[in-house]
Amino acid sequence: MRREKIGPRVAPELVQRIDVALNKVDSARTALDATTASRAPLNLRRAASTELRRSFDAADARLREATIIAKARSRHDWAHWRKRLSDLDTRRQIHLIAELDAGNILRTNSIRAIDTGMSGPDIGEMQHGDSKPPGSPATYGLDVEAILQAQ
Repeated sequence: MRREKIGPRVAPELVQRIDVALNKVDSARTALDATTASRAPLNLRRAASTELRRSFDAADARLREATIIAKARSRHDWAHWRKRLSDLDTRRQIHLIAELDAGNILRTNSIRAIDTGMSGPDIGEMQHGDSKPPGSPATYGLDVEAILQAQ
C-alpha cells in the first residue's frame, strides 16, 4: 500500500479558476483568429492580440499558484501542474512568435523577450534555478537606451 505524502491539495476552487482562465485563453485565441481571418482593421487585431496576451498572463498566474501548492505535496502532483504550465507557456511562445511574424501587430520600436526555457515540465527550473526571483525581467546585457541614443 502506497502512503500519500501529507501536504495541501490544490483546492477545487483554484482548479475551477484555472479551467475558467484556460477557457478564456481559448476564447481569446478564437477571437484573434476570427479578426485575422476577416482582415479586420489593425487596431482591432492589436486589441485581440493584447487580450490573448492578458489571458495567457491570467492563466499562467493561476497555474503557477497550483504548482507551488502541489510542490509541497508531492513530486507527482507538482509534475502534473508543471506540465500544464509548460503546455500553456508553449502556446504563449507560439503566439508571441506569430505576433512577430505578423509584422504590424507590434508597435514600432517594441522590444519583446521570448523565453525558450519552458519546453518541458521542469526544464525551466533546471535551467534557471533560484538564480533570480520569480517574475524578474529578462536581461540580456544589452543597453537599449544607449543604442537608441547612439548617433
